Amino acid sequence: MAYEIAVTVNKRSIRAQINTTLTTGSIGSIQCSFTFDEEWEGLVKTAIFQGSDGKTYPILLTQDVCTVPNEILSDGAYFNLGVMGTKDGNVVVATGWAVAQLLPGCYESIAPPTEDIYLQILNEFSSSTAQMEEAAEKVEQCAEEIAESLPDIQSAAQKAAEAAESAAKAKEYQDAAQESASDALKSAQAASEAEDNISTMQSDIQQLASQVSSDKADVSEKAQTVTQLAQQVEETADSFPEVADAAKSAVTA
Repeated sequence: MAYEIAVTVNKRSIRAQINTTLTTGSIGSIQCSFTFDEEWEGLVKTAIFQGSDGKTYPILLTQDVCTVPNEILSDGAYFNLGVMGTKDGNVVVATGWAVAQLLPGCYESIAPPTEDIYLQILNEFSSSTAQMEEAAEKVEQCAEEIAESLPDIQSAAQKAAEAAESAAKAKEYQDAAQESASDALKSAQAASEAEDNISTMQSDIQQLASQVSSDKADVSEKAQTVTQLAQQVEETADSFPEVADAAKSAVTA
């Protein structure tokens, strides 16, 4: 929001930036916003307006904003603006004056008088008290709602704990499954190696079988040869008597 008068306060120095033409008769329509440095933190701030007639009108700041008093805008060619800060009812900081020019307006209005500063303080106190009471009611209401929600909260906490426990168990199952998968992979690798070994052994067995078959055939052939030789030896032995008789006859003759 753009205010008609933007006031900057640095320690006890004050500077007013006028953002519009200020005219008399502008009752209740001139707003002032204030920006303070850290020296003003924690102080109750009051704007002091002084008309061209020398009369002053204090206005209690609410959130560092206030409206120019009606009396200041009734007539005159200028007004002065300052700020004071108080703490525990004592004046702590006071600035000098900033000057704002006033031009004659086209309308002269009769405005209600500005509230006395003490009445402003009372009103502010009443407003703050009402806000505190409202805040207290809200706190009490929240406390009741929390008390009503406490069983649900406890149930939710229990469910959360159970969910955490289930998650931990799921993690254990996941680790076990990963370990089983690793063991299965190792078993598969071992089975593959065993299969390769079996294939090698089968190949060796086939080679041995072929060799045995070959050796068996060779043995069979040699057995036939031996049989033939045995027959020949047997035939030769059978012919020995005849040869002996012939030799005997020859000798006798």
